[in-house]
Amino acid sequence: MSGYNLDSLLGAEFDLAGLVVGSEGTLATVLHAEIDLVPVVPAAAMLAPGYDDIAAAADAVPEIIAHCRPMQLEAIGGELVHFMREEGQFLESVAMLPQGNSWLMVQFGGDTSEEADTQLHELLAALGKSTSDDDVAVSDDPEQEQRMLKTREAGLGVNAHPPDMPESWEGWEDSAVSPNALGDYLRDLLALFQRYGYERPAL
Repeated sequence: MSGYNLDSLLGAEFDLAGLVVGSEGTLATVLHAEIDLVPVVPAAAMLAPGYDDIAAAADAVPEIIAHCRPMQLEAIGGELVHFMREEGQFLESVAMLPQGNSWLMVQFGGDTSEEADTQLHELLAALGKSTSDDDVAVSDDPEQEQRMLKTREAGLGVNAHPPDMPESWEGWEDSAVSPNALGDYLRDLLALFQRYGYERPAL
């Protein structure tokens, strides 16, 4: 969750937890909290489809979450991967990405590898994709999945000191946007950067 969830103030029920959860400690001080623990998922599988650009990847998100509830869904933009290659960082992880200029990382969990794999293949079929497609990478090896996810985890460090560019700073990475509007939001945001002469960030 990111951003002030002001919509939690609307309606008949005042949702204090919903309001505070995205505020990163700026709206209240928590003195006591009770949490529920959940077991670690025994098995996981990863699907990484490639897209033409980050907005096209965002356009695919509503369809993905309409067909399944992934354990994790992350996006990696082509500019970020370009910076990794320029800086020589996480090249092994970058090499695992399929054809494309931006990617989604969709991770499924299950009690068994077969259960996680079934979810992955059901989504592939729903997207009209196959494991043999050049723009699709899959894995049910936990170590390989962690190496693939390194490309996403590396984002802040690589983005902060882009090669041959001035040092950057935090921007809109915590935007809270409905998945249904995400692709259009990114197009409008990048167009706004371009209009006012800002360097395009590595999304």
